[in-house]
Amino acid sequence: MIGYDPTDKAFIELTKAIVLGTYTIFSYDPEENECKQLIARMKGVPVSDYEDKDLPEAEMKDARARLIAAEKDMMYIHRHCKGDASETGLVQFGQAVMDLVETREKYPTYKYMKDGKEIECLIPFSSDIKFNLFIRDMAPEIKNPTNIDENLCVYMKGAPERILSRCSKILIKGEEVDFSDELRKEVNAANSSFGKLGERVLAFARYRLPHDKYTKGSY
Repeated sequence: MIGYDPTDKAFIELTKAIVLGTYTIFSYDPEENECKQLIARMKGVPVSDYEDKDLPEAEMKDARARLIAAEKDMMYIHRHCKGDASETGLVQFGQAVMDLVETREKYPTYKYMKDGKEIECLIPFSSDIKFNLFIRDMAPEIKNPTNIDENLCVYMKGAPERILSRCSKILIKGEEVDFSDELRKEVNAANSSFGKLGERVLAFARYRLPHDKYTKGSY
């Protein structure tokens, strides 16, 4: 990525918040017509030769595999996404820095058992609350954390007015500092400025849950 500094902790943490605070994934499921078009090109025959005809299962499977493989080699901004439309640009950006699947598997959504069912700890986005939330397990292999970094972490994404009001700290140059009135005015001014330009503005937040209060398996 042009201008990407792998040593910038603030940038890395923001990208992690984007990846862990979203649920949109890359997902491409070729349609039958696309498979027919590919096979026709490979055989050098008109696509019309396949109209109203069912493709043999083996040919369909091969065409699908070829199309999916080709799609994965495309630039991220051109790849098909499944999920919230507003998240598409975020995950296409985030993928260039850290792999979506790998990162989400490393820090899975925390789950608990209720009535014999596994329940994911998350709040889906809705127009009423204007944010979504995930509780991620930052070290799933450790069942009894001895420090806060091995425990659970809340990731939120949404409208700035719904996120910033819940924040007491802000990340600057990779360090958490008090979210003072002066900094709030600066952030709100930036939010207003981008909004007047017609830009979609989102805020991200995280909160590491204390391991001595929110223990895995009982929270």
